[in-house]
Amino acid sequence: MTRKNSFQTFESSLGKISEDWKEMAVDLQGVDGSREAHESMAEQALELVVKSDEDLDRFKTGGVEHGMKVISRFLFYVALAAAQQGKQYEELSHIIAHPSAFGQLAMIAERQNKIASRVEMRFGLSRCRYFNDSQAARDYELNGSMLEVKNLRDEINYHSMHVSVQGEHQIDAKCPAHRAEALRPIYLHLADIALVDPRLSQSTMIKALQ
Repeated sequence: MTRKNSFQTFESSLGKISEDWKEMAVDLQGVDGSREAHESMAEQALELVVKSDEDLDRFKTGGVEHGMKVISRFLFYVALAAAQQGKQYEELSHIIAHPSAFGQLAMIAERQNKIASRVEMRFGLSRCRYFNDSQAARDYELNGSMLEVKNLRDEINYHSMHVSVQGEHQIDAKCPAHRAEALRPIYLHLADIALVDPRLSQSTMIKALQ
């Protein structure tokens, strides 16, 4: 199976899991609506995908789990930002599905790992926890259904100029899933889970307003 085909198989399996998620009674770690709960969703989804097809076993290691957690954190901050900016839960699916939302992630995914990791850290998308979630969410600006992460492009440009990427070939700049044209479908499947599971996006917005 080629790398592109394996990612397409992965994406297809994740799509089926997202459709069945509500009936699967998946256990999640962390408080409902929290960043940790979203991260746990990504972990559990990956585990279910890998179990679904032995050819996908290699996705247990490497950058796939990292990428899925980045997406899950992004979904958490979008939901938190939506609540902060007066959006209704019913509007959230349109915000997440709008091309501008995935476009923010794509800008990061197109960069070398050393650059991407620093940008992820700046906007709350890395595994590091050193800032306030409510404060971090204020960088996620909404205009109708359009999303823009404030200063994202400037941050990317800054690290592109100042971070040494020796040893990382330009062909590897895009994340593997993005090169295989599977990143956006994976993002949308994880978004479907976050929206359908009341412990995730819905709880994030409810608790933000309390």
